[in-house]
Amino acid sequence: MAALCFPSISSAEEENWREYEEHGDEAKTAGEWSKAEAAYRMAMGLINNTHQMDIRVAELSTKLGEMFIEKMDLKSAEGAFRRALSIYQWNLGPDDLKVADTLDRVAGSLQNQENGFALTGPLYFRSLAIREKVLGPDHPDVADSLQRVGLALYFENGRLPTAIPLLERALNIREKTSGHEHLSVATILSTLAFIYDLHNARDSAIPLYEEALSIQEKILGPDAPEVLQSLYNLGMAYRLEHAYEKAGGIFERRLKAVEGKFGPDDPEVVSTLELYDSVLREAGKEEDAKVLSDRVQQIRARAKGQTSPKN
Repeated sequence: MAALCFPSISSAEEENWREYEEHGDEAKTAGEWSKAEAAYRMAMGLINNTHQMDIRVAELSTKLGEMFIEKMDLKSAEGAFRRALSIYQWNLGPDDLKVADTLDRVAGSLQNQENGFALTGPLYFRSLAIREKVLGPDHPDVADSLQRVGLALYFENGRLPTAIPLLERALNIREKTSGHEHLSVATILSTLAFIYDLHNARDSAIPLYEEALSIQEKILGPDAPEVLQSLYNLGMAYRLEHAYEKAGGIFERRLKAVEGKFGPDDPEVVSTLELYDSVLREAGKEEDAKVLSDRVQQIRARAKGQTSPKN
């Protein structure tokens, strides 16, 4: 369905709503939420006077929704995205990629609302169907949609058979289109590992965590946030399997990375020291663990001294 043509607006009207949109963009970038909202609504109001289903209203409503996401006003974000969705569908038809993108935005605003995750599956599935129809079954964007559908359906019913085939298909697409050593591949591997981990299937989870970690370290370096998260996930998986030597080695690697990135007294260093300490104690290495716990106390004492008021 082709986009509908609306009556042209005057150059003055065009300049006015564009000016408000720019003010909104500037305020949003600065985190001035109320100013951004007011500016976007003024811009929409100028168009709404005669063109309520204008695509420009959908674009402004999308910006408004993204602003609400940033300020964690998820209900308002959902409303803004749903308005954009209805306008895109009316103008472009049900199978346009802008409709798919906006379905994802609606679902994203829902999944962190109370009881909202159960509502996301049909939205993500419809978005997937659009992308498969428009882009073909092996497009990278289809892989991203498969991952979202898999997670949504998994968290709705908690069953492995629902999610794993979708995620494996996403992995196959990404490996085919991007190669094995790509961050998108690592992301899907981590997601698969996480779901297996939740089901205590760590014999399946651990190799996937290790593979994802290897890719992330090669591309991002040893102290990237994704690497630190993967080290944590892998270390905890080994720990829960009582593989304390391997868990200790992973937390030692994580400790070196966070020390290098944040400095020796950072809270992230403390939390990693505590994890490493607990693993050593579970392994019966009390003396080695005491070295770590003593260091934690020293860091906390220094922090307390720095924050104590002067007499």
